[in-house]
Amino acid sequence: MKNIVLIILGLQLSIQTFGQITLTESEIGTLTEICNQYNVGLKESTLYDLKDSSPERFKGFINQLIISKDKPKKILDNEILKRPAHEELIFWYVIREFHYNNTEPDSLQKTQREIIDWILKDTIDEKWLLDNYYYRISGRLKSLYNKANLSKYNFEIDKLGFKNEIEKAIFFFFVVNSCGQRLSIMRMTGKGDPQSVIKRMPKINGDFYYKYQCFDYQDFDWIGYKKNESYNERHLGNYYSVLINHMEILFENKLAKEAHVIFDNSILSRPEYFKFSANKERLDKNYKMMKQ
Repeated sequence: MKNIVLIILGLQLSIQTFGQITLTESEIGTLTEICNQYNVGLKESTLYDLKDSSPERFKGFINQLIISKDKPKKILDNEILKRPAHEELIFWYVIREFHYNNTEPDSLQKTQREIIDWILKDTIDEKWLLDNYYYRISGRLKSLYNKANLSKYNFEIDKLGFKNEIEKAIFFFFVVNSCGQRLSIMRMTGKGDPQSVIKRMPKINGDFYYKYQCFDYQDFDWIGYKKNESYNERHLGNYYSVLINHMEILFENKLAKEAHVIFDNSILSRPEYFKFSANKERLDKNYKMMKQ
């Protein structure tokens, strides 16, 4: 009996339990290695080697990393678009904190073990975890959209395992703001063909992206780099920039009828959301003009 108690105690000491996630010392070492390799611009082959040698619980996470680093077209696969498991979201948050920690002065940097212990012990808002995941993979979608025509591609948000309207909105902003960023860049630089960007935009739930209006959730604090801010002011505000650019490009090209369609079927005609945009005065002006 005494030997059994000693064995149980030994097992407890070899495993650290952090809230919803339990990792052995060996698994903590594996997670550290994976995140370190990701942050140094590793080659795809290195990730495949890590995938082969890592415990089963890390394989889905590593596969997401492979796609996010070197497989632009794979970014459209449901395998990476769907809501990840909670454990995978935690692993991605470790990547985030390793990255930001590396930008700190030496005197303020934490050890990587301190970062992992904090993340695994703390209760991090799942909205922050999910938003971080889609932010980390957004570079692949932006890269793909630079040249790809996604007009026939349909992002079926309701089939990706999201729990509520907030999570669906997080995904929506990931897709549309990543693609729509091209409009802002072109209008700012005067280079390229903005109309081609509009024509290449993907569908959302089988319809034009601008028809999506499921934003009646409670706004929440969003953690950026070293500061908290309103989630909607950042992301819904950026989405308004996409819509404004889209509508104004249509007007500039004497496509007033199409511009009215955008206005009537999008949140450009929903003044209750204007407060979240840095362009509120512009939105108010357009609203009054379009309602005349």
